[in-house]
Amino acid sequence: MTQNISKALVFGSSDGEFKKIFEKTYNLNKKHNFDFLLCIGDFLPEFNTNDSEIIDLIEGKIHSNHFILSSRKSETITTSKGIKISYLGGMYKEDIFSYEMSQQNAKTEQYIYKSEIDYIMKKGKDTDILVTYEWPKDIYKFSSKKSSKFISGIELIAKITSYIQPKYHFSSKGSIFYEREPYKNTFNKNKQKTNITRFISLASLSNPNKEKSSYAFNITTSNSYDILNTSNISNATENPFIQEINTNFKEINHNSEKSEYSFFCNKKIFSNNQRQEHDSKSHVESYEYINEGKNKETNTRISKTYVCHICNKTNHLIYNCPELKTKKSNKNNIPSNYTCKICSQKGHWIQNCPQKKNYNFQKTINNYPDLKFCFFCLSNPKIARHLIISIGLEVYLALPKGPLTTSSTNPSTLQFPGHILIIPIAHVPTINAVEKINRDETKKEMERQAIKFFISLLMIEDIEYLLAKSTGIHLHWQIIPVKKDFTDKLENAFISYGNEKHYSFEKRDIEKEEENYLRVWLPNESILVHKINPQKCFDSQFPRYVISQVLGIEERKDWKNCVQTNEEECQDAAQFKKHFKNFDFTI
Repeated sequence: MTQNISKALVFGSSDGEFKKIFEKTYNLNKKHNFDFLLCIGDFLPEFNTNDSEIIDLIEGKIHSNHFILSSRKSETITTSKGIKISYLGGMYKEDIFSYEMSQQNAKTEQYIYKSEIDYIMKKGKDTDILVTYEWPKDIYKFSSKKSSKFISGIELIAKITSYIQPKYHFSSKGSIFYEREPYKNTFNKNKQKTNITRFISLASLSNPNKEKSSYAFNITTSNSYDILNTSNISNATENPFIQEINTNFKEINHNSEKSEYSFFCNKKIFSNNQRQEHDSKSHVESYEYINEGKNKETNTRISKTYVCHICNKTNHLIYNCPELKTKKSNKNNIPSNYTCKICSQKGHWIQNCPQKKNYNFQKTINNYPDLKFCFFCLSNPKIARHLIISIGLEVYLALPKGPLTTSSTNPSTLQFPGHILIIPIAHVPTINAVEKINRDETKKEMERQAIKFFISLLMIEDIEYLLAKSTGIHLHWQIIPVKKDFTDKLENAFISYGNEKHYSFEKRDIEKEEENYLRVWLPNESILVHKINPQKCFDSQFPRYVISQVLGIEERKDWKNCVQTNEEECQDAAQFKKHFKNFDFTI
């Protein structure tokens, strides 16, 4: 048994502090003689701060037993002693997850793709150590230990770890140390592997709270693990991912050697050999071709069973049908009794109606399936009414869930978060979707609320932004307090971070009837506009991310990590109403 034991050392994010991590490793290794070291999280700095140090390291010597695991963000490797390590880098973003990952972006893209999940699920079986950036959802369940900062986990990661069932699962998100009690996995009697998993989150090397950033342990390979020993672990809890385990075992045939596992599709994927075998059989059994059935122009072979759906003949494919051109030309001849259902006019087909754009747009709004579940609709019985500050004729004012700013980040004159949302009462994604009768009043009311309030507070300015997308759900305007003289920093940050995401900004105001844009009001009242392509994905959290970077509160870039208790929200709302009372024209 001893020959299979490996001594492992793991460090959290080094953020470019290479010398510090090398020195710590050197000192620890002299005493313990580790078999391998894992550096998880952000190894490189976001910006180079010490070029001379990097040059010294580049010109130094790299020993032959140092490896960069892979250029991929997801991979599985095995050490010389048989320890299997699987890792999945990147952040989870729902609207990017299903995109195809192009080859040139495989090394640099910061988000997780579905193809990477399929890969790690296929290759990661019997993994000893799993490394992810994101935490799994429900990891706190059944645990008596609480972390110093709440990290909201991802269901996707919970599914992965419940299926792979590693001995150790390391994460680095949030830069905090958290070691959960070991939890029991559902034991599979056909596999010789552990039924205990330990989840550990490591802080970064230079975290301000001096939380633990390294972890050392002994580990054996899964096939040499004595399962009976796990019953002696007194503090082991029940599995927090029971739902994921049940789902996985229902959807996956674990013991099928011929089947492959596609994580989000319960379907069989053929290997190359199986596919070739299947295709060859299909070719022999189903496709007997006839020479006289060949198309003379394209030399295309035609199946005996094929019938053209236009003319019901068998000697040509549908796109070569002689009647096709005639049918297309007839489309231009509009029957005299035909009336467009959009504008109720004759003379054009419905697909060519000049009012089609507005019709489809309004149809999308009216038929939005989750209207009753919209967080911003006053008609929703579950709306957080304790956050509402004031209700006008066309819009209302409310505090957000998970405000970006807090009393500690604001100037001393503002002792509550001060982050405001201005929301139209109508369920619309853009201003242009508001009925024209009410549109001017809505604009006027949105421009008159809350602005005077911020200006009146000493030493306070504000930045505002409005995200208007025709495919959006419910329009809202966000106003965030900032310290004075932040205009240049904010403008440069939006342009700089925008370039990284290929978001181009112009210094102008929006045009009449313009939609699909991000509009940013800087503290000096100048305006930046980014035109959004509705056919492409746009990161709706981008404005908040940029502002958090400038204010030095990057840890609050995601509102889900900043959610307050109901009592805290009520206190902030009461403070805001007290200071806003003199400016509330609805009273």
